[in-house]
Order: sequence, then C-alpha cells, then structure tokens
Amino acid sequence: MEETIKKVLKLLEDGKISPQEAERLIKAIKESTSGEEKPRKIQFTHEHKLGNVVSDVFTSVTEAVGESIESAIHVAKTHHLYENLQLKPVKTIRATVLGGDAEISSHIDPLISANFWGNYSESENSVNFTIVSKGVIKVSRGSDVEVSVLGGNVEINGDYGDMNLRVKGGDIHLDVRFNKIYLNIMGGDVKFTTPRKPIRMNVKKIGGDIKLPPEFVKIEEGLFVFGEGEYKNIDLKILGGDFELVFREE
Repeated sequence: MEETIKKVLKLLEDGKISPQEAERLIKAIKESTSGEEKPRKIQFTHEHKLGNVVSDVFTSVTEAVGESIESAIHVAKTHHLYENLQLKPVKTIRATVLGGDAEISSHIDPLISANFWGNYSESENSVNFTIVSKGVIKVSRGSDVEVSVLGGNVEINGDYGDMNLRVKGGDIHLDVRFNKIYLNIMGGDVKFTTPRKPIRMNVKKIGGDIKLPPEFVKIEEGLFVFGEGEYKNIDLKILGGDFELVFREE
C-alpha cells in the first residue's frame, strides 16, 4: 500500500493530478487494502467448509484490492472529462466506479452515450469505462453489463441481458429487468428493485444481511424461488454489507 501511495504522491508532485484528486485516490487505496482484514471477522457456520470459505474470501479480497489500486493509478495518469461522448453499439459494457455519483441506464438509441470524469477503451465487442465521479452512461436496451463498484453512489436502471455486479463499497440501487444476474457483494448497501416475475435465486452467504420479499420459498439451503414459469436467475455471493430485494408492479 505504501508504495502505491508514493506513486500517487509522485503524480501530484509532477502536476499530473490535483491535490483533491490525490486525496481521493489515496482514500480509495486505503479503503481497498483495509478490506484485507475483513476475513478475520467472519464467523463460519456448519453451512460452509472452512477451506472453501477461506479460498472464496481471499480470492474476492485480492481481486478487489488489485482492481482498485490498478484503476486508481491508471485513472490518475489518463483521466479526462468526457461530455456528450457517442460510441458505437457493442455487446458488453463494463464500468468500474471508483467514487462519486454514477448512473447507468438503458435507452432505445443503439449508440452508447456518456458524460463522465475518467477514461475509457473500446474493442470490437465491448467498451470499458472507468468513472472517477459524475458519470452518466446510457446503453442500448438488452446489453450485457458488468459493473465493479469500489465506492460512491451508483444507480442502475433499465432493461438488460446478463448482468455481473461486484460491489466493494458504496450505496447501490438497481431498478432493472434482466435475463440473469450475478452479484458479488463484499460491502456496502445494495437495494435491488425488479418487476414481480418468477425468480430463481442461488445464495452463498458468508457474511452480511439479506432481505427478500416474503413470497420467496426456500427450496433447500441456498436456493430460493418465487413464482412459477420461466425463471429469471440471480446468483448472489455476499461476504459483507446489506442486500435487499424489492418487487415493483409494472
């Protein structure tokens, strides 16, 4: 951690980032590395084999820490303010949110539009955004979306295909229709609102709190089902934080 902070301070000294940006990056790095202590606080139950749980926790923490440090340094060197950015449609949109307020929504326009502080890269099948603050991204309906949230307040609204959401911290509110969704929550508050449709939900709970509507039926350990028919699938792994699922009428 100390070596990474030195790199941020060097960027500040060279005039590549402002004091405010340096402060934000150092805070993000310290918060990410503090997550290494969290596994010590987890209380194991008979539902989990010790070896598997330790492996899951270590892998998740390592990925989150590495991602936050790598993203913070990269953004510090290359970030810009993008206004009214227009990009061609792609199958997958990936976004890493380091802090601040960010909003991702779907629209009928096939083009991707974006206004944000940060940077981005394109490939044939995907666009990758890194958002420092004040991010507004609009994507085509039915797109696959992958979002990593390391801090800040994030709103995700609209219609999507497959979704992959990793949450290290911050407050996240989803109001979405989806095909299937994978959620990996290490910390933070996640409120998930979705239409009242049949859902099959696989849950791996190591820590944190989960709140589901009373209509859900527990089929077996870690498996919950609501309704009958063609199920939408949710895979949830939660190591810490709060998760709440809420139905809304269409």
